[in-house]
Amino acid sequence: MSNSLPDMGNPPPQFTPILYLQRGWQQFQGEPGPAIGFTAVALAISLVLGLMPLGSLVSSVIGGPLFAGYYLVGLQQSRGQSIVFSDFFRGFNRFGDFFLINLLIGLVTFAACIPGLLAIAIAAILGNWLTGLSDAIQLILAGVAVLAIVLLLLVPVIYLSVSYMLAIPLVADRTVKPWPAMESSRRRIGPQWLRAFALVLLISLVNLLGLLPCGLGLLLTLPWSYATILAAYEDQFGQGTAVTNP
Repeated sequence: MSNSLPDMGNPPPQFTPILYLQRGWQQFQGEPGPAIGFTAVALAISLVLGLMPLGSLVSSVIGGPLFAGYYLVGLQQSRGQSIVFSDFFRGFNRFGDFFLINLLIGLVTFAACIPGLLAIAIAAILGNWLTGLSDAIQLILAGVAVLAIVLLLLVPVIYLSVSYMLAIPLVADRTVKPWPAMESSRRRIGPQWLRAFALVLLISLVNLLGLLPCGLGLLLTLPWSYATILAAYEDQFGQGTAVTNP
């Protein structure tokens, strides 16, 4: 694996959401059995942890290394390398990298939420003070408060979630440090953010449909989703050196 960042001097290829979905599906179809099996295991782990005290904390700690397995295996497959089921758990061999990037993305996103959280607190305080005003004025002020909350809370979260979409595949492929990977992803996606956002919406819709048959569809849609993001990564950044088992 390379430990260097890809060249950012050239204009990025055009983000093509439908093409990435197609490529992701093709990769998933190539060897679906191990991916479905791993998804079942990963979902079972998440379900069990969700029922345990402090399970959510444990889930947040192991989630990055666990789900990075999709990218590590996908990189092997896209470069013609054979895989075994245990390869899906190779993210734990680089536990620090994948835990740290998940943590940093979460912290940066939370920091971006702080103005929105303050707006909610201020709106709650002012709500008690404005009860004596007319209904029309209260309605106008409520609309302003909702707009401010949306702009200060939802917009930063959505922007960063989309912007950092390619950061984890970049760490998986090139073993670069988490923060440079996050910034490289953000800069690469920035000029085509709306197209990347469209891809996120399509992936969300696919997984929403996967929930319909008692959640069993997620066994197909989750690995397809990760393969789709990996297809976007490889198109936008190009392939690094061949992935080998650490």
